[in-house]
Amino acid sequence: MGAALKPVWVALGFAIGGVFIYLSLRSLDWPTVQAAFAQAHLGWLLLGFPLCALAFLLRLQRWWLMLAAIGSTATRMQIAAPFFGGFALNNLLPFRMGDVARAAAFTKSLDVSASGATASLLVERVFDLYALLLLGFAAVLALSQTVADFPLAASMTAIAGLVALLSVLTAVLTVPKALGRLLLRMLKLPFGRLVPQGLTRFGLRTLIHISHIVRRQGSLRLIGLSVLAWTIEGGVIYSAVQALGLTSALAGPWLAIVSGNLGTLLPGTPGHFGTYHYLAAHALTLAGPDFSAGFLAITLAHFIIWSSTTVAGFALLLSVGGLSSRFKPRRTTPRAAAERKFPV
Repeated sequence: MGAALKPVWVALGFAIGGVFIYLSLRSLDWPTVQAAFAQAHLGWLLLGFPLCALAFLLRLQRWWLMLAAIGSTATRMQIAAPFFGGFALNNLLPFRMGDVARAAAFTKSLDVSASGATASLLVERVFDLYALLLLGFAAVLALSQTVADFPLAASMTAIAGLVALLSVLTAVLTVPKALGRLLLRMLKLPFGRLVPQGLTRFGLRTLIHISHIVRRQGSLRLIGLSVLAWTIEGGVIYSAVQALGLTSALAGPWLAIVSGNLGTLLPGTPGHFGTYHYLAAHALTLAGPDFSAGFLAITLAHFIIWSSTTVAGFALLLSVGGLSSRFKPRRTTPRAAAERKFPV
């Protein structure tokens, strides 16, 4: 993204987040919120923290498997700081700076190139979308059987649209080498000469790494870990619903977490304040709770997830000396020199 567009993008994100915050606050019945919060059960709320930890540890395992597929010898402990630190930075900074740090600032400790780390992040995002769509489809079917007047047709239409988007991303995973050859052909056209050679090499190496990750680890294993992680994270919303004593169909919290996280595809604030809460709370209302009580449940669950990842991430970043030393110039290692000469 060009430097001139960055302030515009930040402003757009805060504007969209602000609109959703305004819509949420305008719709709240504050006496209902106060009454629900007053009777909250602390034990159910505290259950959300170990559930959140387990969900993110499964994602850590998934990332470790992906990195191992492209030659990394780093241990789970060595990748924990960049992994959780990335989420912590995303929670507080725009432009998903945490993802940038994971891909660029920790290549030495991850024992991979920047293109390899980037490939792992792209695969991670695609499998997260797979998992969310599978959970969303299951939740919609379950709620259509238990909730009267559930908008099944509208929900299925939304899922179909997302599947169409995901089909494009699936091509990146299934035929990365073919896409690489297509990229080379396009670069031979007149406009292709405008693309910097360094960027071209980086893109080709990234596609090769994606091929290695999917072929060596297998899609089913990665999808299984993704679905399990998101299912457990949905339990954080379930624990908040139970803490407030809300009447909700069982699948409601998982439809809420799917809706809230898919909403983060929109430009928004760091940490997705506003967008996540509004969409997830409206999805939860389809399962029974009114918007005010549902919004409180979503806010509590989001606080558990946001605070857990932020505190853990910055604590781990501090344990490895922070980020400043990661961007200092350092001597080229034999591995990096070989990669530049023979990109893999």
